[in-house]
Amino acid sequence: MGFAQLTSVADVITWVDRAFAGHLGPERLPIARAAGRVLASEAKARTDAPPFDRAVADGYAVDAEATLGASIYNPLTFRISGSWLSTLPSATAVACGSPLPTGANAVVLRDLLQGMRKPPSSSGPARAAAARVRARMPRG
Repeated sequence: MGFAQLTSVADVITWVDRAFAGHLGPERLPIARAAGRVLASEAKARTDAPPFDRAVADGYAVDAEATLGASIYNPLTFRISGSWLSTLPSATAVACGSPLPTGANAVVLRDLLQGMRKPPSSSGPARAAAARVRARMPRG
C-alpha cells in the first residue's frame, strides 16, 4: 500500500484550477440555500451593528497612541476616569461588549495591568486611581 509518487501542492492546485475552470461560476441564491457554499465575492453590511465601537474584552479603554512605549520594563501610568490624577492619560473601566468612551480606541486587558494605586486620602470608599500598562495596545 502507499503512493507510488507524491505530487507537490502547487501542482495539485494548478490541476484543480484547470479541471474546474468555468464549471464553478458565481450564482445568486437565497441565504437559506447558501449553507455549505463559498462566497464568490466579499460581503459587506450596509450599516454597523451595533452602531458604536465596543470593547472586545473586560479591561480599561484607552487611546492606543498613549500606550506607545509601554512594556513590561517600562510600564506607563494611566488615570482611572474620575480620579484625582488629572495630568495622566485617561483609562476607563469597560466590560466586554460595552460602548467605548469618546477618545478611546483600544482596550487594555486586565492581565496587562500592574498594581493599581489608590488616591492619597479620601473620605469616600477606596477605589483605584491609577493603573500601570505593561504593553502597547494596537489601535482598533
